[in-house]
Amino acid sequence: MPKTVTYSFELPGQIKHDFECSLNTETFELTTNGEYSAPEWARTDHRRCRHCLTAGAEYCPVALNVHNIVMPMRDVISYETVKCHVVTQERTCVLTTSAQEAIRSLMLFVIAASACPHTDFLKPLARFHLPFSSLEETVSRIVSAYLLCQYFRAEQGLPFDHALSGLRDNCENFEIIAVEMAERIRSQQMIGDAVINAIVIVHDFSLFVPLYINDHLSILKSAFVPTLRFQPPAKPNQ
Repeated sequence: MPKTVTYSFELPGQIKHDFECSLNTETFELTTNGEYSAPEWARTDHRRCRHCLTAGAEYCPVALNVHNIVMPMRDVISYETVKCHVVTQERTCVLTTSAQEAIRSLMLFVIAASACPHTDFLKPLARFHLPFSSLEETVSRIVSAYLLCQYFRAEQGLPFDHALSGLRDNCENFEIIAVEMAERIRSQQMIGDAVINAIVIVHDFSLFVPLYINDHLSILKSAFVPTLRFQPPAKPNQ
């Protein structure tokens, strides 16, 4: 059975948009492409990322997934208030927020679940999707997922990246995707600013992760102070 994540947007004027996203439970990539025909701006030869690894494909997998958000939400203004329901197999979340924040949550999910090799490091976030996560929560989850991946690599005899240098590289590659995706969307006429602002916020996330790493993750370290201070009692002599 595929894993399903559903986003429902309730906009002013009783306008409603539903997005049902099905994930392959082995690859954690989206298995549904939506009801809209593939646009020209989603072709790989339109603003191709300079590090593209899917150049043999006709369409950019990230652009196709984002397109299914852009089409129905193309007229939405960023400051509009929306009520967003997100249903996963684990929980249901409901939040009243700005359109750009709600779209950002969905957009980060579909990008993470796209069949682009440069988004593979985000697949754990797609598998364990947390709607409306804050910047700090997202950074914590990205770093935690990367370190868990390093643990599994070490089990296979591969080097453990204690310095998180590979994560910096991943974020740099993701930043390129976010920049090009924003330009693809801007190239279309009559696109409401909520979609554009949402991809800009996603881009900002890619910038903040390396900054947090360079700052030794100090903004997250405070949550671990009690554990770092804890001294386990000495075991009694047998």
